[in-house]
Amino acid sequence: MKPTLRSMLFALCAAGAVTFASAEPFNILETVVEVVEAPSSSVTLPNSIPGNLMMPACGTCALKNYPVTAATRFVLHGSEVTFTEFKAAMLGRDTLLGVGYRPKTGEIVSVRGP
Repeated sequence: MKPTLRSMLFALCAAGAVTFASAEPFNILETVVEVVEAPSSSVTLPNSIPGNLMMPACGTCALKNYPVTAATRFVLHGSEVTFTEFKAAMLGRDTLLGVGYRPKTGEIVSVRGP
């Protein structure tokens, strides 16, 4: 086989591979849960569950309501606690909270204290 014919066959095979590879669907990354670190003074916990937690989504954002459900997890010192225990522990405390929520629905997934 002549070098030019070999080069042409290689180029055709490579082009076919590129075409095949580009036909594959792209993997799209999607944010499933976003976590905001917020001072406890800027977070208002609901009175009961289900209810709404109120907080700003960023430092300059307005306050917004986020739904809290029975599936929401509350964590203190690395251990999961009940909503009642969490709320009692946060009374009068000024600390940072990690609040995880689903951007698509706004549902609160978890609230983590110190």
